[in-house]
Amino acid sequence: MVKQDESWLQRIRLTAADPTPWLLHARTLRQAAEDLWNSGNAHDRSPGSELNTIVLHAVRNPDWSPPDTGGTTRDVCFMLFGFALENLAKGISVCRDPGRVTVSGFKGWESGGHKLVELFELANIQLTDDERRLLERVTRMTEWKGRYPLP
Repeated sequence: MVKQDESWLQRIRLTAADPTPWLLHARTLRQAAEDLWNSGNAHDRSPGSELNTIVLHAVRNPDWSPPDTGGTTRDVCFMLFGFALENLAKGISVCRDPGRVTVSGFKGWESGGHKLVELFELANIQLTDDERRLLERVTRMTEWKGRYPLP
């Protein structure tokens, strides 16, 4: 049993040391967020299409459509976008510093790995003040707002 556990850990370490799985996972998360964003917008354009909803009466100007805001799925979309950015920054970090993962283990990420500004800095990605503020807002989505009603 011990050999099986060590073999599994070795595979995990090899995967963690390769930036490609991080980047592929980032792309998958971004695509899932975009799909969910489009669904949320479609529900906004077609009231009653959400699960367990009933529209008793709806009047809409046929020449107007609501702006694309992600609808009720907005916060979850930004959470997934944040996870995609997180994986992107981690993949770049692993690429630039392969020593983060060794045979004996994984160094891990500062602050638990969800603070996007810190992850981008760790990956040596330069940020403008606007980008920094945006990443701070998206971090809130990944840490709690996309998952829970309260922090």
